[in-house]
Amino acid sequence: MSVFSHIRARTVPALASFGPIFHTRLLTSDTLKRKLSPNLTSKPLSNLTVALNNRIRAHDNSNWRELLVFAQTETSNFDGDNYATTLLKLNKLPKSDLDEMRRDELYQGLVADMCKMIKSSPLNEFGRGASTISIVVYMLTQQNGSSGALPSHLLHNIVDQVAFSASWFVPTAEPRDISNMAWAVEKLGMRAPALFREIEKHSKYIVKESSPRAIADLAHAVGRLQFDAPTLMDAIDEESKRLIESGTHLGTFALSFANLGHKPVEFFNCLEKRADEFVKSAHEHHIASIINVSWSIVTLGLAGENEALLQVSGWGLKPNERAKRSELQKNGCNSLGMLVICEWGCVLEPH
Repeated sequence: MSVFSHIRARTVPALASFGPIFHTRLLTSDTLKRKLSPNLTSKPLSNLTVALNNRIRAHDNSNWRELLVFAQTETSNFDGDNYATTLLKLNKLPKSDLDEMRRDELYQGLVADMCKMIKSSPLNEFGRGASTISIVVYMLTQQNGSSGALPSHLLHNIVDQVAFSASWFVPTAEPRDISNMAWAVEKLGMRAPALFREIEKHSKYIVKESSPRAIADLAHAVGRLQFDAPTLMDAIDEESKRLIESGTHLGTFALSFANLGHKPVEFFNCLEKRADEFVKSAHEHHIASIINVSWSIVTLGLAGENEALLQVSGWGLKPNERAKRSELQKNGCNSLGMLVICEWGCVLEPH
């Protein structure tokens, strides 16, 4: 009998609608080949799945428990895509409601039943396969993280299954799905080396077809996990012009290069050409990017080659112009720590 079927419904709080993360990109010939491959195309959704998804999306947003009661009632008819749609719908709850929801028996029953379904059948039969699995892991990680609301083994078991099936998951998944999965693995404190080895094999395609945000999520995960990925980092370096033109996540890319000890050929040189623009934008939006870029340049031993970029940054880069802690705190850099003295001057530890 379903875990969910033992749980009684209660009523209250609000719900906001949520849609999946999408990014637009041109279809290259390689992308078209993947999309047209009969082994990689997603299976069509059944009429029942579509009908249930429509009811989930149209559900009254005034009470998240009502949605969970509906899921409980229909659990025998749910497939993987219905579970993913439900998690997407729940993910935009206000933090106060999210904290209550993830500890609710109805929610925990939903997750337990879903995990049973995943465990009992091949991953490629769960909803639409790689895309559905990626959404589920990403949503559950966002909703639970290190909160302890869900038993850690539930999420870890799913990730272990994905890693075991990495040779299927990575070639089948969209690049955004792959970066979401990598982000979740790092967030959960796992390793999943088989998954990252497969990502490394396909990294040129993944980077070429990904948005800057997706690449940043992947680079962040690889850098934090200290997974040796020279092909991936070279592919990111080759996309330096596009990434720097986007003006986002530049500190993340820099830190990933530094954490892996991987000296890029293009990245910092391209950034130096747009140093004034980069520093102005970072001062306005995310001052930690300047600090992370500066720290990474010095850590990689590239200070001499990128001195102009360091001087333009202007945050304690000369001994007589050190940034005051009060200035850093005012700009949201409260946790950056002590100043690190380098041979050419002074930089800050990474954020």
